[in-house]
Amino acid sequence: MKITIITPTYNRAHTLSACFDSLKSQTCKDFVWMIVDDGSTDNTEENVKKWASATTDFPIVYLKKANGGKASALNMSFDSLETEYAVVLDSDDTFFPSAIESAIEEIEQCSSSCCCGLMALRHNPDGSVMGGKTLNKGVNVSMLDILNGNYRTELICFYKASVLKNIRFPQFVGEKFVSPQWLDFELSRSCYFVASDSKICICEYITDGLTKNKRSIIKKNPRGYTAVKRQSFEFSNSIKRIVKHGIMYGCGCIISGDNMILNSPRRIWSILLAPFAYFVYFKRFRH
Repeated sequence: MKITIITPTYNRAHTLSACFDSLKSQTCKDFVWMIVDDGSTDNTEENVKKWASATTDFPIVYLKKANGGKASALNMSFDSLETEYAVVLDSDDTFFPSAIESAIEEIEQCSSSCCCGLMALRHNPDGSVMGGKTLNKGVNVSMLDILNGNYRTELICFYKASVLKNIRFPQFVGEKFVSPQWLDFELSRSCYFVASDSKICICEYITDGLTKNKRSIIKKNPRGYTAVKRQSFEFSNSIKRIVKHGIMYGCGCIISGDNMILNSPRRIWSILLAPFAYFVYFKRFRH
């Protein structure tokens, strides 16, 4: 098998069946579906075991752990990789039928040791690109380009498993969430992705998902939020973005009780933006 499709999940039995159906419809079955159950209390395990016994098109690996959040589930999956490539398919997303076939064809052209994988934009259920922008096929791209190109979208990345062997999401005591963007930012420090314009992933936001509950998630996971916002603050290349991400980095530090100046990648900017960070904190997060 070429690719491991990693699906971290928590009480998503009602959406996982759509993932399964989209994988059964793939034109290329050269993959393993690895489901990492982050302590679900619904019938996820029962459904997965039923699917595993019913299909011979592709192997299904089921891992279960105590609830600790998506980042911890991904760390567990990285430890279990045995394929050449890996991709994360969220439990409420699906693949276009040709997704795996297209991805294998394109990622196998990425022979450089500096290339960590393939990056594409996700699509809406109607087939349009999320955010309206596109990536030029075959161009080298990183999260720095996405950040500074002001892409208001979601990404799908196919990784070389070799680059995932030596990287793990940070985990913070009492917190369960670190944005998946953390991984792509860290890889972009020394590697690049090759861009794809193929239709890979369909993303449909659900009412109880992460994006719909962003403020609550930040308040419950301030250090996980700040870890990613610190990267955005560090890598921004315009005053507008530096100010925007610097203020929200400061908010995260205030919520968590961390020192926004000492930990800052841009200390002078953090000093200047501190009053604005406190203003936004009191307006958005105090109550």
